[in-house]
Amino acid sequence: VIAVETQHEALEQLQSLEAGSAIDLILSDYRLREGQKGIDIIRNVQTALGYEPKAAIITGDTSSEVLLEVRNSGFLVLHKPLNPAQLRMVITRLLK
Repeated sequence: VIAVETQHEALEQLQSLEAGSAIDLILSDYRLREGQKGIDIIRNVQTALGYEPKAAIITGDTSSEVLLEVRNSGFLVLHKPLNPAQLRMVITRLLK
C-alpha cells in the first residue's frame, strides 16, 4: 500500500518502486489537496505507469455535476460513508 496526498507524491513514489513491482489498484478521493481531483491524478498515474490499473473514486459529494463527472470518467464510484466490509468487497471484486 502506498498512501499519498498529492499528485507530486504519487509520481515520486512511482519512481521509487522496485523493478518488477506493479500497481494493481488505485483508490482516490474525488477532492484532494491543492484543488486537485482524484480523477485527474488517477489518469496521470496511469499514464506514468504505461498501463491502467483498476481504479475507484470515493466521494461524499452528491451534486449531480460531480456524480456525472465521476461516472463519465469510467472509474467505479464509491459513496461515503464506506464501511470496512463494503470497501473490502469492492477491493476484492476489482482485483479479480
